[in-house]
Amino acid sequence: MKNQKALMMKRILSLILVAAIGISYSYAQTAQENTKNFINKTTTIMKYAKEKVQEVKVKNGHMAKAADFQTFAIKFYKLGEYRKAMIHSIQARKFAFKAINDNRGTIDPAWEVKVSDVTPPIEEETAKKVIEQKNKEVLKSLESELDPEAGKKSVDERANSTFETL
Repeated sequence: MKNQKALMMKRILSLILVAAIGISYSYAQTAQENTKNFINKTTTIMKYAKEKVQEVKVKNGHMAKAADFQTFAIKFYKLGEYRKAMIHSIQARKFAFKAINDNRGTIDPAWEVKVSDVTPPIEEETAKKVIEQKNKEVLKSLESELDPEAGKKSVDERANSTFETL
């Protein structure tokens, strides 16, 4: 009788463990897929912004900053750092919007960042802190960590780079 109870408990624990592993794996895949979709959507927005900049020719560095942030977003995505990738893609989108506005373009309301786009969820305080950081400080620290050659490219070279999709 004791052996049957022990065996039954082992089976129940095994099932719970398998279910927990499955749920965490599913969540990781969802975060990866959502981040990938978000980055690709930002790339589409940046392509539109680049067209507007080339058409109207108001160049103020916003596209270069957008390209830098998007490059880092893609690098973080490839490293499996989906949260950091999402944050940098949000920043890239913000600068692409500035470039679009400066060049008399229109921003599609569907391009706005929604809370449901951000998975895994970023706590509101964390998101505010990241967004409020000085962009130069963020870029310098990331450039030294991820791409020491990035600082050698001119603003125009970075702004006119080809945008990668995942």
